Amino acid sequence: MIPRLLPFLLLAFALTLTAELRDIHILQTADVHTQLRPTTHGTGGLLAAATVIRQARERLSPDRTLLIDCGDTTQGTIAATLSRGQVGLLPLKLLGYDVWVPGNHEFDYGIDTFLDFMRQTSDIALCANLTVRGQPPFRPWTLLTRNGLKIAVIGLTSSYMRNWLLPADAQSLTIHNHRTLLPKLLADIRTHQPDAIILAAHQGWVPNTDTRGVNDIEDIASRFPEIALVLGAHTHRDFPGTTIGHRTWYLQPPPHANAVAHATLTIDTDAHRVVSVTSQLLPVPRNTPHDPELEQALLPFIRQEQHERQRLLVASLAQAIPSRGIPGTSCATSELIATAIAQATGAAVVFHGKLSNHELPAGKLHGHDLHRLLPYDNAIVTATLTLDDIQTILNEQLKWRRHYSFNGIYGATATLNPATGQATLTGLGKTGTLPPDTTNAQRLLVAFNAHAAAGSGRFTALRAILAQPQANTTQLNLSTRQAVENFLAKHPNLTLTPFPWLQ
Repeated sequence: MIPRLLPFLLLAFALTLTAELRDIHILQTADVHTQLRPTTHGTGGLLAAATVIRQARERLSPDRTLLIDCGDTTQGTIAATLSRGQVGLLPLKLLGYDVWVPGNHEFDYGIDTFLDFMRQTSDIALCANLTVRGQPPFRPWTLLTRNGLKIAVIGLTSSYMRNWLLPADAQSLTIHNHRTLLPKLLADIRTHQPDAIILAAHQGWVPNTDTRGVNDIEDIASRFPEIALVLGAHTHRDFPGTTIGHRTWYLQPPPHANAVAHATLTIDTDAHRVVSVTSQLLPVPRNTPHDPELEQALLPFIRQEQHERQRLLVASLAQAIPSRGIPGTSCATSELIATAIAQATGAAVVFHGKLSNHELPAGKLHGHDLHRLLPYDNAIVTATLTLDDIQTILNEQLKWRRHYSFNGIYGATATLNPATGQATLTGLGKTGTLPPDTTNAQRLLVAFNAHAAAGSGRFTALRAILAQPQANTTQLNLSTRQAVENFLAKHPNLTLTPFPWLQ
């Protein structure tokens, strides 16, 4: 048997020797969150990462290199808040990105602003699995040529997007399931005979532990092995490179431009087939020089941010406000935020947690301190709810009491039954009582931040309650951060002890 096979084996070996192999290099960033300067660890930052990108592209040859970003590009810093995301878009153009895939935080300023982001980046933006009602579909994929090779790149944003938006906004989005979407796209792509297919996604690879189904990457790699490389994001985990599915290579850089991902695809040009993939993370170490061209272009944003960071909010805060403890029970930060929201809105009850582990220091308080405490641009949402609604929401929150997404109650007291883990409302205010009819006889104004109100897939009862017409759910033109700043301005001598609303 072996002698008869030998000629075929020799022929296959000879063809391998004569096949022309070419390389293509992919440089990738993701989850930069407009971090321009080094992080608190002294590494990363887009201004330094731009230097690493330019050096790598020059070393590898621009004709053999693609540059791709996988989203969460326009939110995360004071500069992003002040410019409503524009500070994140400018580097995409100036550094010559070939592909940009939007992330979930591109929706933080509203759907209209998201659509404006997509219009501004229409030459590079890819988003196959999301459409907005009344708008034409976004470009799902593109074919790029480097080193004489045709590289197809598909763009997917998070398929979980609707769970992070309020129902009214979520209803304007259509999310297309990858199991039905990708076969159609791949059939179209095959007609162009690409040498390699890449998926750039604002999703991460979370093997066997993604119980909510936030990320589809593992299923995609298993079902569509013709995708040679997946560039991941969203989870803020870094992967220098690993095989997933049958033979797909997965790569993901760390957040805040702490490294630039670099993949090398070696391709058999005769067979239009990827022979091998290797990858690494290019670090952005401490003291990496800033890219002068990008720094000059971003200078107006940098100066605005510096001014806001140094802006004096309170001349002398009487005591520090720490973030330790449990929201609604023993956390001074959540007590401050909820108190500020209640005063700004007139809400009788507020559900809120802590949005960071930072505290407000005693003494002088500046814009930088407030932004560290409240890093997200969440709007405030109000609804008129029954006491039964409030108790249902509280008990659903308690299921996630040890999770960062937990929102403690403020404005109504409750008693926890340790045996059942369920709480029962006992009064309104610190010393009040409940009316005899706790169902629909009385509706109270209740406030949340927009992210909490959206439910994030965890709080389905809350989302259902807020979706009822009688709840009159309203998103205010007021951010949580602004409410807290206004409150501190009125109470500069504040001393705050958390009240145990839940006992």
